[in-house]
Amino acid sequence: MAFGAAAPHIVTVDPRSPAFSSLPLVGSDGSRLYSAIILASDTTCKGCDNNEYSSTPDSDAVNARAPDIAQFFQVGGGILALAGAENRDTYYHFLPVSALPTSVNPPFQLNSVGLALGLIEGTGTNSDDNCCETHNNFTLPDSSSPFQVAETDSAGLAETLVVGAVPVPVPVPTALPTNTPSPTATPTNTDTPAPTDTPAPTYTPQPTYTPRPTYTPNPTYTPRPTP
Repeated sequence: MAFGAAAPHIVTVDPRSPAFSSLPLVGSDGSRLYSAIILASDTTCKGCDNNEYSSTPDSDAVNARAPDIAQFFQVGGGILALAGAENRDTYYHFLPVSALPTSVNPPFQLNSVGLALGLIEGTGTNSDDNCCETHNNFTLPDSSSPFQVAETDSAGLAETLVVGAVPVPVPVPTALPTNTPSPTATPTNTDTPAPTDTPAPTYTPQPTYTPRPTYTPNPTYTPRPTP
């Protein structure tokens, strides 16, 4: 993708490196430290970057940080996951919203969701759906999934999935009840009749807390990968 003079600052990190395992994605104030995470395609897509033909060390490292990536997503971080190819069953495990990859069936066609995103339909090299080789699809999401299908293959399976606003509840700490201290007994004088019984103290009920609002993350797009 050509940005020209408007190119954003990009930080490239090797998933197998110690730097990746400790890289903060969200600041101490709860804000995201990057606009998006882009995961390079699997090496089995013929010349791409991640993993080996016989093992998945990069995906293993990325999947180990799935909770951190989910937190990044919850506070508005974008995620672009490219091709899992032959290692697709491991590659997508880190996603905060589950997707089930499967084999591919060209050619492809954008639908109204994909066209609304600005993707270009066609058969030439300038198109986004049939410009180049594609390495895996996804099964169609069920009605409970927040994913939308933006592109399908010849078998009607999902080639490109996108997910927009997904409310994520923030846990509210459990409040502890506050008890009113028991009153201190006043000694009686030997010449003074004993006072009547003092009623048992009442207790202040547990306060009710208003849950924190949920956060609506930025849209996360999963466009069709390129080699």
